[in-house]
Amino acid sequence: VLAENGLLNKLLSAFSSNDVVVFNSANGLNVYTTMVITCIPFAIFICTATLKIVPEIYWKVSNDLKLNQFAKFIKVGLPMSKTSIVASVIITFFVAFALSSEVSFLGGATKISTRGFILSLMSANRYEAIFVFGFALLVVIILCFIIFYFATKARSIRA
Repeated sequence: VLAENGLLNKLLSAFSSNDVVVFNSANGLNVYTTMVITCIPFAIFICTATLKIVPEIYWKVSNDLKLNQFAKFIKVGLPMSKTSIVASVIITFFVAFALSSEVSFLGGATKISTRGFILSLMSANRYEAIFVFGFALLVVIILCFIIFYFATKARSIRA
């Protein structure tokens, strides 16, 4: 799936109409992706718990409207669990972030690993600093995604 000619590279290439190689053996993105994928059960647990507390009347009404399972999820389950989906994404990111021993986002010349940085903040009871640092990383990742999206869109418009 994460190989140079794997499924994800082929999907990205199909979306962008260009030959895209994001996952290869030369970068650590495969490790990060694998860590996030292994932490997805935490998100599934939170979302499943949220779907269990959706009032039964909503499901009965969707049955009366003869909605199929996909439509039920899109029209009832998804709107009722927006908050839990956002929380799941954040928790998955932080769990993957905390469990990684290989990840060193801050590597560079000083070789300070992010895990060591987070552990030192945890030992100093600076949980708000950990949250701010993780939030800043999420913002950077989202901004990079938006830039990549608009660059790909602009390239496809020019072509």
